[in-house]
Order: sequence, then C-alpha cells, then structure tokens
Amino acid sequence: MTGEMNSWDILLEAVEDLDLNMFEKFKLKLSHIDYEGMHNLSRGLLEETNDAVRLADRMCEHYGPDIAVEVATSVLEGINQRDTAAKLKRKKQQALGPGTSAEDYRKKYRDNVAREFRTFKEANASLGENVTLSSRYTKVMMITNPLGRSEREHEVLGLRQRHAEVGREDAHPAVTIETLFQPDERGQMPQIIVLVGGAGIGKTVTARKIMLDWATGAIYTQFDYAFYINCREINLSQQADMLSLVDLISACCPCGKAPPEAILASPEKLLFVIDGFDELRFSLDQPKYKLCSDCVERKPVEIILSSLFQKTLLSQSSLLITTRPTALQRLGQCLKEERYVEIMGFSDAEKEEYFHKFFREEEKAIKAITFVKRNDTLFAMCLVPIMCWTICTVLEQELNERKDLVQTSRTTTMLYVLYISSLLKRGSDDLKQDTKKFLSRLCCMAADGIWKRKILFHEKDIEVYGLNHPVLLSLLLNESVLRNRMKCASVYSFLHLSFQEFFAALFYALEDNEETGELGTPGKDIKKVLKQYREYDTNWRLVVQFLFGLLNEETSEYLRERTGCKISPRVKEDLLNYIHVGQGITSWPRGVIDYLDVFHCLFEIQEETFVSKALEHFTGIVLEDCRLSQYDDMVLSFCVRRWAGLDCFHLDKCSVTLEDHANEFVPGPPDRSHQHTPQAEESSPSPVSLLCQALGRPSSKLKTVKLWCCRLSSTICGDLAAVLSTSQSLRELDVVDNCIEDLGLQLLCEGLKHSSCQLQTLRCHIEGEVPSGGLWPWLMVIILVMGWWARASVLVVVTTQWIFFRLVRCQLASTCGDLAVLLSTKQSLRELNLEGNDLGDLGMQLLCEGLKHPSCQLQTLRLLSCKFSNTCYGDLAAALSTNQSLRELDLIDILQDPEVRLLCEGLKHPSCQLQKLWLRWCLMDSACCGDLAVVLSSSQSLRELDMQGNKVEDAGVRLLCEGLKHPSCQLQMLRVFWCELTSACCGDLATMLSINQSLRELDLGDNDLGDPGARLLCEGLKHPSCQLQTLRLWQCRLTSAVCVDLAAVLSTSQSLRELDLGDNDMGDPGVQLLCEGLKHPSCQLQTLRLQHCRLTSAVCGDLAAVLSTKQSLRELDLEGNDLGDPGVQLLCEGLKHPSCQLQMLWLWHCQLTSAVCADLAAVLSTSQSLRELDLGANDLGDLGVQLLCEGLKHPSCQLQMLRLRICRLTGTCCGDLATVLSTSLSMRELDLSFNSLGDSGWQLLCEKLKHPDWQLQKMRWIRSCLNEETQQKLAP
Repeated sequence: MTGEMNSWDILLEAVEDLDLNMFEKFKLKLSHIDYEGMHNLSRGLLEETNDAVRLADRMCEHYGPDIAVEVATSVLEGINQRDTAAKLKRKKQQALGPGTSAEDYRKKYRDNVAREFRTFKEANASLGENVTLSSRYTKVMMITNPLGRSEREHEVLGLRQRHAEVGREDAHPAVTIETLFQPDERGQMPQIIVLVGGAGIGKTVTARKIMLDWATGAIYTQFDYAFYINCREINLSQQADMLSLVDLISACCPCGKAPPEAILASPEKLLFVIDGFDELRFSLDQPKYKLCSDCVERKPVEIILSSLFQKTLLSQSSLLITTRPTALQRLGQCLKEERYVEIMGFSDAEKEEYFHKFFREEEKAIKAITFVKRNDTLFAMCLVPIMCWTICTVLEQELNERKDLVQTSRTTTMLYVLYISSLLKRGSDDLKQDTKKFLSRLCCMAADGIWKRKILFHEKDIEVYGLNHPVLLSLLLNESVLRNRMKCASVYSFLHLSFQEFFAALFYALEDNEETGELGTPGKDIKKVLKQYREYDTNWRLVVQFLFGLLNEETSEYLRERTGCKISPRVKEDLLNYIHVGQGITSWPRGVIDYLDVFHCLFEIQEETFVSKALEHFTGIVLEDCRLSQYDDMVLSFCVRRWAGLDCFHLDKCSVTLEDHANEFVPGPPDRSHQHTPQAEESSPSPVSLLCQALGRPSSKLKTVKLWCCRLSSTICGDLAAVLSTSQSLRELDVVDNCIEDLGLQLLCEGLKHSSCQLQTLRCHIEGEVPSGGLWPWLMVIILVMGWWARASVLVVVTTQWIFFRLVRCQLASTCGDLAVLLSTKQSLRELNLEGNDLGDLGMQLLCEGLKHPSCQLQTLRLLSCKFSNTCYGDLAAALSTNQSLRELDLIDILQDPEVRLLCEGLKHPSCQLQKLWLRWCLMDSACCGDLAVVLSSSQSLRELDMQGNKVEDAGVRLLCEGLKHPSCQLQMLRVFWCELTSACCGDLATMLSINQSLRELDLGDNDLGDPGARLLCEGLKHPSCQLQTLRLWQCRLTSAVCVDLAAVLSTSQSLRELDLGDNDMGDPGVQLLCEGLKHPSCQLQTLRLQHCRLTSAVCGDLAAVLSTKQSLRELDLEGNDLGDPGVQLLCEGLKHPSCQLQMLWLWHCQLTSAVCADLAAVLSTSQSLRELDLGANDLGDLGVQLLCEGLKHPSCQLQMLRLRICRLTGTCCGDLATVLSTSLSMRELDLSFNSLGDSGWQLLCEKLKHPDWQLQKMRWIRSCLNEETQQKLAP
C-alpha cells in the first residue's frame, strides 16, 4: 500500500542519516524502548542487523510501518537526535497530505463513513440501484435484556414470543440508539453493548444507522473514531493470514491510509462495531496465553478479535456487537461486564411508518397497511423488518397488477413463494425453460450450505453448481465484492438467510431429478433433516416449517405453474409419520404434544385433513416456559379446531400477553360477539381469543384447562367465560397464580353462572401480584347467592370434601366481609391462607366475625405479613375463645408485649382448641414470654409452639420454662431456633425437662449454648422423668468436651430417639466418646446426625462397632466429613454385620473414590435393612458405579433409593445401571443429576424403561446436558 511505502521510505531516510556510532546507540535504545507497552525487538536480532535497510524492514515488520515511524521518533529523541526526530515528524505529516492534522483526518474519516453508510442496496435491487438509509430506516424497539430465557430459541420465530411483553409496565426498560452507551441505574457506563436479535430483525441496518449518525455528529460524540467490522468479510481471512489490529483499522480507513499513532493515542475514544458475530466460523474463546496486547503484532484474525473482546487489546475501547440469540452462549464466554440489548422489531406504530416509507403513493400505503392489519398473521409477521420488507414487496407487486389482496396467502411459506414468483416475473419469457433447472441447482447449493453452515459462496461454488446464468443469478442471489487485505473477491449470498432456508426446504420437497444428481450434496434423506431438527439444531427449524408449507396443495400447484418444479407426494407421508411417531418432539407415551413448533409446522401446511390425521393419536397440549403472541394464538386455534381428541390443554409459566394494537385503524367493528358483558366489550382484545373460541366449540371433548402462572390479565376472562358457557365437556379449570383482577372475575363469573357450565373443579389459589379486590368476593357471590355448588360441582377443591383457599399476596384490602360470609356459611372450608395481604385492622375485624360464627369449620388460618395493629388482636382473641374448630394459627407480624397479651387472652380461654401456634420472625422479645407461659400452663389443647427467629433470649426461655413445668402443660414440640440463647438458660431448660411429662421435641438449633450449656441440658435429659424424643442442637458451638455428658445421656435415656449434632466441632475424639454411649444396652437412639462435624477415618472403626451391635439405630448422617475410602471401608464391616439394622446412610461429600465401591457392593449384597444410600458429591467415577452395580444386582439387595449426584459419571456406567434397573425388585428412586452421562448413556437407560420388571418410580437427571430426544424419552 502507498501509505506503507511512504512510512518505510521516511523511516529509512531517518536511519540512513545516522553515523555509525549513533546507529549503534539507536539499536541499543530500540532494544529496550518499551513503546506504549509493546514488545521490543530482541537485542540479539538487532545486533545481527548491520545496515539501515534491514533495520527499517525489521522495524516495519515488527511494529507495522506507521507505528515504526513513531517508535523511531521516540528513540531519536531518547538518544538526543532531536533534529532528526523533528525532520521525521515533518516527513510523516507530509505523507498524510497537505494540511492533514489529526483533527483534519478525523473529519476526513467521518465524511468518508457518512458517504459509505448513507445508502445501501436492498436485497432485490437491480445492479447499481441503491436507496438512501433515511428513506427506509424505521426505528425498531429495543429493550434491555437480562437473558433469562432460553438462548437456543430460533431467532426468526422466537421474537414473536418476546415482542408482546414490551408494552407491559413491568417489562425491561426500553432503550434507543442514542441511549445505548448511557450510564445504567447504578451509574455505570457500559463498555460493551451486545445487540441481540433474530434473522432479519434489523441488526445490520441498526449498526449501519449507528455508523451514519456517528459520522454526522448526531450521536456518540465521545468517540473520535468508529470502525465497522463485518464478520462476513472476516470469514474470508484464511487462518494462515496474519493480521494486526492496526491492519483491521487501516482496512476501515479511506485508501488504507490511517495514522495509527493518532488513532490509538486515546483508546477510550474508539468504538468498534462488530456486525454479525454469529456468522464467524471460528471460536473467539481463546486461552489467555494465546492472546496479544500489542496493536501491531500480527496474529490470526481470531486471536486479534479474541484479544479485542477479552480486553487484552485496547482495554479502554468500546465495543458494539450484533448477534443472533443462537450465538449468545458462545459470545458470553469471551466477554465480561457486557450489557445486553434485545432488538424486538417494529411496534405497531413503526410498522405503519415503514409501510408509508416503502410505498411512495399514500393510497397504496393505506390499502396495504389496512389489509395487513385485518390479517393477524401478516400483521404479526411485520414486527420482523425483513418480513415487513418481504410483505411490502409482495403487496406492491399485487397492487401494481390491481389484484385483490385478500387472496394473498396467510402463511410464511406462501409469502416467500409469492416473492420468488415476483422476482422471476422480471425476466423474459425465454427464462421459463431455464428456471426449473436453475432453481433445482440453487436449492441444492442452499441445502449444502445449511449442512456446512455456509452463507457466503465463492465464484467456484457458482461454477460447481452450474449457476452462471446471466439473469437468474442476479435475481436470486446478491453479489458482493469483498476485500481481503490486498485481494478482492466476488462472493454471493441469498437475499437473506431465511431465503436460503426456504430453498433448502424446497430441495427436500422437490421430486428427484437429474439436475442435482451429480453435485455432491447430501442425499435427499428427509430423515437426516428431521434428525437435526429433533436435536434442536437451529439451522433446520425454519427449514422444516417451510417444508410443511411447501406441501400445501395450492402452494405446490402455484409453484409448479410458475417454475415447473414439482413437489414430491412422498414427503407428505414422511412428515405425517414423523409427527405420529414423535421422534423426540412429542412425548408420545403420555399422548401429549409439548413443543409449540409442531403446531407452527401444521399451521404452515393449511390442510384440515392432514392436520386432523396428524393429531389423531394425541390427547393433550402441555407447553412450558414459552411466550405466546397473537400469532401463536392463531396457530394453536387452527390446530385445536381440527383436533377431535383433545382432552387436556395445559400452559405452565407461559407468558400470554397482548400485543399493542391501540393505534391501529381497521375499518369495521371488531367481532366480540363471544363476550357477555359491557365491560368486556370496552376492554382490550384477549391475546388468546381465537384459541378460546376453538377450545369452547360445541364439538370439543376438552375436559381440563390449566393455565398456571401465565400472567393472565382480566382481558382473557371474557374468553374463558365463553369456554365455560359453551363447552359441554369441560370439567376442570385451573388458573393458579394469575393476575385476574376484579373485572376479570366479573367476566369469569358470567360463564360460571351459565346453565350449560358443567365445571366440577375450579382452582384459583393465587400466588402472584394481583391488584386489590382479588378473585374470591365474586366467587362468594356465586356460592352464596347463585347456589352454584348445589349442582354437585366442587369449588376450588383439593379433595372432594374439603375446600382450600390460598389468597397469597393478592393485595386484598376490602374483601374480608365477603370472606366472613364464606366462613359462616361454607362448612367445607378448612384452610385459609391470606399471606402477604394488607388486610389491616378492619379486615381482621370482619374476618373474626366469620371465625366466631357457630357454623365456621375452619381448621387452619395463615396470616403472614398482613399488617395488623395492636387493636385488632383483641378481635382475634375473641375469635379464638369462641371458635371450636380452629387447630392451627400461623402469624408473622410485628408482635410486642401488648399484642401478645391480647392474643394470649384468647389462647387461655377454655373453649380455645388451638393445637399449633406458629409465631416465627415476629420481632418478639423476652417480655412477651410471660403471657405465653401462662397459656402453656393453662391450655389443654396446645401441642406445638414455634418461636423461631425471635429475640427470646435467656430471660424469655426462663419464663417459658415456668409454663412448661406446670402439670397442666400439654405442649409436645417447642422450637426456639435462632433465638439468641446462651448457656445461661440451659439450667432452666434442664429443670423443665426433668419435670415436664409431655414435651417430645425440643429444637435449640443455631444458638450459642456452648459446652457449658449442653452439660446443663444433659442433667435434665438423664432424669428418669424426661420424656424427650427429639433433641436438635445443630450449630450450637459444641466441641468434643461435651461428648462425655452426651454419652451418659445416651446410655441412660429410655426416650431419646433422635439427636442432631450437625455443624458442631465434635471431631473424632468426641464421636468416639459418643459411641460408648450408643453401644450401651439402654440406648434407644434411632437417628444420629453428625453432618459437618470434622470427622475422619479414625472414628469409623468406633462407628462400625456401633452399627454391628446397636439394633435400634436406623438413620446415620455423616455428610460433609472427610472419612475417605479407608474410613468407609471400616464402616462397611459394621454394615455387613447381621445385627446391623441401619436403613438410611448419608455419605454426601465424604471424599470417596471408586476404591471403596467394592466394599459398599458387599454391603448391598448382604444387608437386609439398608433402604437409602446417598453417595453424592464423591469422585466415584464409572468404575465405582460398575462395582456398586455388582451389589445392586444381588438378589438379597433391598436398597430402594440411591443418590449419585455429582459423581463424575459418564455414559460408560449406564449399561450396568440399566441392567440393575431391569432386574432389581426393590429399587424405587435413582438420582443421577449433575453427571455427564450423555445421550448415549441415557438412551441405554431409556431402553430398560420398557422392561416388564422395571420397578423404578422416580429418576432425577437435573443438568445432565441431554438433547431434546433423550429428555422426551425420559419424560413421565
């Protein structure tokens, strides 16, 4: 390049001016110059360089020509050759051109960028035909996105599931181009912005708009330079090509002339726009040692980009990267502290703006947008800019020919067919005879490209496929001239990736012909395509949908007439068989379809007979964690109407939201005839209105509708009411955890009142954010006034006898009067949960009126965080003293002495029958305990008192003990976990234990009792009158010093059955002392918990001796102790003893390996008692499990539950496990979570599912990295 030659000449002239002495000083200084952190030329290499020409060559090769001049200037100044240095600077400035200062160059660069990005070529443009960006560009919706959703969503179709959320108040904040680099809510300025969006969503146009606006000074004035790097061009760089970052920057500059020293002087003022990261064919997740930090160092292009991304190059520069969602995981591996922004496409207003920009004539624009708005499918498609452009192009052709737009197809496939047809019409009639041949070969290249993940095709590819047609080539492919360093090359691409996917689908749909027989593509094996699709390969998802669409008879006939291409009838049978068999997409053993894309495929074919036949073997829909738009609504309704055997419709955590059509103009009134009330007619249309109409059709056999946690608003309830009032088959409606509101309730109740409603079960125990009012007042009106239950239907049931109302966090404030009526009339109501509702005092008063009614049969009342004041506890006390049914009261509130005193008045009343009182986390102090002690001494019913998380302290426990010592006390369980207790209260507890005859369980966990406190407790535990069965001393700061006392308890207590000493520093000496007590004949302990007690193998011999002698011990928890293989080998000796009766053994994270598994296998083959074994978080490996299987296969093995989580297992051990599962008569549960078994391993296990002797009831495989097919085979 000229710039490079000028720099070399200037450098050479300066070096030649030096005399021999200065030449040597220059080299010496150069060897340790450390210029801006760059690597130096080695001293040895410089010593070998004896002339100016070789020195200039080596400096330019090492630093790059431009930087080499800067380095030489610095060296000359360092050896006091200032005149030569000044002369070198002048020469360098002259090389940039007359008057070209750094500021002048920045202006020149901006002008060049503005010229380059002001226009662009549309996909179907003729040669030389460009449009200005401003005439086409329409703002797209963008939101900040925390990436909480699946990253493997197909980019074109997945967008519809995200778009509907943007209009919601709680959606992620919207952003614009102008605000991308503004500080976030924490004031942090982002350095890396990732623009995420599907194919055709506008990523490249947005990137070009950013470049244009930066160049014109409209945005990002903080950046002196913005460089646009196209990843398609980067792919043309061969791996052997060595580039530097300076080379990449120079390629962006006019004529390649760039002053790198000026550009790189302020890295914080540089912006790199990396467009199309997903198109890179190499990985950027390079190891640290391969990265570079020198801007002039030449490396393979993937190393340069990796270094830029991972901030070892220009760490202060900013990046803006565009990518498809499918590449997010790959991208995230090489970025830190990036901010994600999702491009959502066009809003409704922006769609309309785009139409008006596209159609120059206003009349045509209005006709087109009005037509599209009447067609929900087309309007939904237009949120994707590439689809909007395609639809506009097709409609423009139809309008120009004065055709009726109503005849335009509803499906994506037909739109593409129409568009291709419109392109081919541009050619002459003579082209028709060439079209079929050309399309066949084009389809072949498209399919080959999908297999090879190739989207750019070189001239040699065009020759190989025989596509050198003078007219058709330019019509159907884009030609680009890309520069790869010094070379220029023509490359071809489809108009858009989705068009390549369309032609790939056409390849598999066409009848076989001789045109593609010798082109070397993968054969037309449709099963291979479906296999890739089954494995969730995103490259094939849209291909398969197009494949279904091409099989529509009208579409295939239209295609034959226009192009001569014939669709093979055999493909339809292959696809039908694929749907029937399931092939991993549908869970055919359950008879349900749980993959939304299946319905999109069936929608594309648009043939009722085919759809009905495809669905005839299925009975249900179960969709989880997806976002349903109005387009999905239409797709599902189309399929449901043709599904005679649909029995169950279930959405779980699916976002069902309404797209914004508030500003649309559609002539004629909307059809809302299926709704019943004026309120419904005034509300927005439901996002699932078409689906509900299909579900409620008279011929439907639907029995169950479940909509769990689907963010349903009140707008959907009118449609659900229509289902209730028209369906003759519906028996169960479940709308758990939805935001229905009062208006929604009114609409729903209209359907419930209808005489045709046959519903038997309605579940509405809401656990979401619901605006005030809530569901239940309206349901009560139906219960109490309409007598709805009298028709033998059951409201909100868990069983057919009891009703459970759960109104958790429903923001109820004014509905307690209705609840009171319900309590006084509905004798089947047993449980009421009002957690998180701001009921206030008035609410409590009204509620208590219902509780006091003689007919009230409520047994459980939960009032957690309901914001009462002290005045209302008098009402609650009155209710407790009157109500004869209430057995359990759960309160979490701020309770001080006055509130507790009022509450206790009711609890002390002889008529109070309360058995369980939970007062957790109520901020109570010790002063409250005096009144509670009086309750304990007088109540004949109270059995459980839970005071966890209160500041009870030692003084409070002393007061409680006074009540517990009273002869009338009947309390059986006391929990004072985490109540700020010390050893000072343990003497009182010991005295109480020696007197109280009722207490069976005492939980003192997470209190600082220490050894002194535990010793005092032991005195009470040893008393003959103590009846305690369970003692929990978890994390009470105990050591081995107290174990002599605990051993004495074990050897004397006739009642103690469970002892929890977990998370105490017992150590081996302490447990050895405990074992002496455990071996005593009087010890009756059944459960011993010693998790995380710092035990080693040294104690295992003692534990083995206990196991071989103590027949009462049933459960032993040794989790988190460093026992190792030798320790467990000793344990096994005790486990194998005939007297051992242990049933459960926990050895989680005990530093075990495969070496111990033979011993464990011997235990499994001999023990008649062991039922549960936990070996999780141990490095057993495949060999260890294979050894275990020998014991598991033994006829004497009685094990029912085996946990092998995080045991570093692979598929190698699955054959042995499969054999065990097919032969074991005892095994009921197996946990293999967090192991890398792989699909092959799981498939071995799946094969045994069919075995007639299979007894397993539960198998866990959390995070096992399975493909879709294997997961579906494992589905219940």
